[in-house]
Amino acid sequence: MKKTQKMDTTKRPGTQGLLWGLFVKINLFIALLLLILIPIQVQAQVLTAYFQANKQYDLSDYTEQVNIIVTFKLKNNTKTDLKVLRWDTPFDTFCCGNLILKKNGKRLLYDGAFVKSGDNEKDYVLIPAGKTFAKKVKLSNFYFTDPGKYELSYDGVLLDIVKANEPQIGKRKNFNSVKIETKPVFFEITDVNKVMKTKKLTTLGMVARKSSKTQNQTLKDFPEPIILGNATEKEKQDTKEAHYTLIKYLKYRIDELNKYGKKTSYYAMLFGGDEQRYEYENSLCLQKVKKTINVIYSKLKKEQIIYYFTKDLNENKFAYTYKKTTRVYLCNQFRKASIVGTDSKTGTLMHELTHALASLNDEKVYVFEEEARKGENTGFQTAYGVENCKRLATRPAPIQTALNSDSYQYFIEFTTNTLKNNDPRKNYKNALKQLTL
Repeated sequence: MKKTQKMDTTKRPGTQGLLWGLFVKINLFIALLLLILIPIQVQAQVLTAYFQANKQYDLSDYTEQVNIIVTFKLKNNTKTDLKVLRWDTPFDTFCCGNLILKKNGKRLLYDGAFVKSGDNEKDYVLIPAGKTFAKKVKLSNFYFTDPGKYELSYDGVLLDIVKANEPQIGKRKNFNSVKIETKPVFFEITDVNKVMKTKKLTTLGMVARKSSKTQNQTLKDFPEPIILGNATEKEKQDTKEAHYTLIKYLKYRIDELNKYGKKTSYYAMLFGGDEQRYEYENSLCLQKVKKTINVIYSKLKKEQIIYYFTKDLNENKFAYTYKKTTRVYLCNQFRKASIVGTDSKTGTLMHELTHALASLNDEKVYVFEEEARKGENTGFQTAYGVENCKRLATRPAPIQTALNSDSYQYFIEFTTNTLKNNDPRKNYKNALKQLTL
């Protein structure tokens, strides 16, 4: 009798079993990844920003001055009223450098104001819970907008966002910054009736440069600055003293840099240069710092600067200016500042003249978690203030410090400390008298 062979019923992992196991593992990985990313997504959606623009603007629609206007909107997605700092955002009337405007695919250069601001409650925009704050932006104030196809977006940092009942930055130590991006909007500027030659396409920077050309530029060495606007006699005298103090400080720093290089007092703190692995970059940085200070010093020797005191509408600002001009607008915080010291009149003039005469910017610095102070947010911040300038000096790209206006301001302001240390009586005025131009 033939024996029947028993079938082996033991389950073995076939192709289907292997695929099923792989499918389960992939889904578990995705679920874990979502758990990690969800909090980040929620945090990023606290505020939503976007632009609204016409599809087409034609130059024939304007009688004289061309005003290309778009609307910037910021929505508060939380259940809490929030305050947002205006500085360097589309909400700021004077300064809007973080816009990305491209014409026919090429990014345009910003030609608006560069502002040094003080802290004030009026610097904040209140956005109630669930509501949207809208602001019309005149692009033609900041960019030369002739006919072409345009793409507009915003890629910047809201420097400070706090709950409505919390104090502004001046009464706290740290910024609560958040990076904001918008989807691009597209529009076209046309000139159907060929009227461009009869229209005024002028940015704020172009207006400022035109007014600067009317002054006398062939005066004696270090011509006396012109003080205009709503200023008292004392304010005029203090501004002149700050102006000439700045000239002497510039000359002192030039001599120091030529003699000591990167070992110049306060240089390493504000411009870096300690790490050998960035030796080439540090060398470029030193060259740029020397060049910038020499450019400002030589231009002050040849050109007459106009300081214009604005009305109290700008009570929260120190000053502002435009690139490639010789005019600086002085605001309420400048009136209150001391002649020398931190955030002084002398330092403010230096900050603004790095924009006007040397075309520098206000750079950004990334604040890492391990270096953030208690209660301070991490992420990108504008390199304002001594602390952020010092942070910028520790980054792998030291040349960025040589492009940052506030770094030069403190480099000049700290000259007072150097002069005090060099004078037996610790009196900077006595040491200042010994300086020659």
